[in-house]
Amino acid sequence: MIKRGIAVFALAVRLFAAGAIAPGDGRADDIDAAQRGLVERYVAAVAAQDGDNLKKLMHPASLACISEANRDYFDFVLTQDLRYASALGVGYKLSSFAPIDAQNAAMTEMGGLVQNPVPPTHQFQIDTPFDANNRSVTVMRVAAPVGDTWFIVTGCPTEKGLAFFLERMAAAAQQQAHARSLANELRDPLLSEIRALLAEHKRIDAIKRYGAASGADTATAMQVIDTLENNR
Repeated sequence: MIKRGIAVFALAVRLFAAGAIAPGDGRADDIDAAQRGLVERYVAAVAAQDGDNLKKLMHPASLACISEANRDYFDFVLTQDLRYASALGVGYKLSSFAPIDAQNAAMTEMGGLVQNPVPPTHQFQIDTPFDANNRSVTVMRVAAPVGDTWFIVTGCPTEKGLAFFLERMAAAAQQQAHARSLANELRDPLLSEIRALLAEHKRIDAIKRYGAASGADTATAMQVIDTLENNR
């Protein structure tokens, strides 16, 4: 599974497929039980790394547009959500579940890369507590009801959007192959030094050390360090 090296595309997915736009002004005490239920099921599925149950939270109209041609795209979208498992597993706050206006809803289509199969009516925002490194995660998704049940609206990729996705994934695969090659070429003492930094959870220092020693740019250094971390 491609985890890194596609930061630009991953950001685009979080923006246009998940609706990460300006937070609404709905207060947490205005959220009804059905809306809270959607968020609770979402968090439970993500924390459990349960892609099947996460997929069930997609709006039926989003599910209806999945095909053999775009299945990899939707799998990628689900994978992006599952990255939040560790953060959401330690707790979260439902900050808002508010109506979304037409202008903000249109922003989720990101210039024609995706189309909303139904107009999202609301957006919810989840915030996690700050961790030991003073970092927090904010997750925003757009939603719409079917009867009394709420679902997450995931945009369906257009021809343009699918071509963009496939292009970025191919480029990421090439970048990762290059990073693996560079990681395999590492030798002591630099290799031992970097492994020691990773063992101390000093990932940023490891990236800087590799970059300084190899002359690699930051993006390449990050991918090499990711490769070493994943192979520990």
